[in-house]
Amino acid sequence: MKKSIWKYVFTQTSGVVVGLISVCLPILIIRKLKPSLLAFSDSISITVFTICVLLAFVFIMTLWGKVLIVLGFLTKEEAKGYPYAKPWLDK
Repeated sequence: MKKSIWKYVFTQTSGVVVGLISVCLPILIIRKLKPSLLAFSDSISITVFTICVLLAFVFIMTLWGKVLIVLGFLTKEEAKGYPYAKPWLDK
């Protein structure tokens, strides 16, 4: 039986959009709270900024995978490894 790939197209494209938002969100928050942190005047600022962006990305992408399960776009098996999994290739 041929699987419908449209739900996978949606989940993969939405993953890109949500991933970009998860990178931009900490930048906007840090910019509001402490604008001097984005000046990158020292290595500590760069480290803190990078850690914030990476943590936000991991957290939001994990949360988005859970939202896709709750909304019924993906099953738990299909969501394993989201957004890198390719369940439409499974036979």
